[in-house]
Amino acid sequence: MNDSDTVWSIGNQIRPVVALFDISVFEQESTTKQAEIEEYLTSSPIHIRRSWLNLKISLMEKIGSRVAFNARSIFRMRNTPGLEEVKLLIAMHPGTPTAVLDAISPGASTRVLQRIAEHPNTSRHLLTLLAYNRSVDVRMAVCENVSTPLTCIWALSNDSSDDVRYRLAEHASLPAVVMQALTADENPYVACRASKTLTQIENDQARVQLCLSARNR
Repeated sequence: MNDSDTVWSIGNQIRPVVALFDISVFEQESTTKQAEIEEYLTSSPIHIRRSWLNLKISLMEKIGSRVAFNARSIFRMRNTPGLEEVKLLIAMHPGTPTAVLDAISPGASTRVLQRIAEHPNTSRHLLTLLAYNRSVDVRMAVCENVSTPLTCIWALSNDSSDDVRYRLAEHASLPAVVMQALTADENPYVACRASKTLTQIENDQARVQLCLSARNR
């Protein structure tokens, strides 16, 4: 059995060690998603491959070569030296696929979750979860992602953090109706920023209409 298998094979003597990492050891994973994760890790840029290989070697030395594990299970580990670095490298790479971003998110640090929230391949489902993360920095990062669902945008426009609402008010890609609501924010700085962004949106729309009119003449 090798590390592409979809289920951990764990002897009784190793169960206590695995339990320390808070892993659902017999969790069944989607074969398709697991294959996608493994494919990415073997074809990703060399600095990611090296970090991933070093992490696997370290785990084999620590837990024992008698354990066969898959990538998704490794990503669920806690307090594993080197895992934070690997997750961060993966989250920062623009080519990381959705399945891998999903896999590294459970138990990830705030720093990693920020990069995931900003990533163009992050799923709408994961963005929805991150929009309610307890970290203000993570929620601010969700504001940056153009794939964030409109329901989450509305929720963030009512976020308890002024910083989150201000970050949202900076983005001209938001629907004008959301920006209009932010112009009435209780925080004057947020309201002012939203007013400026709304003016920018309206000016951009006017220019588009002007170009279309000129083209149709």
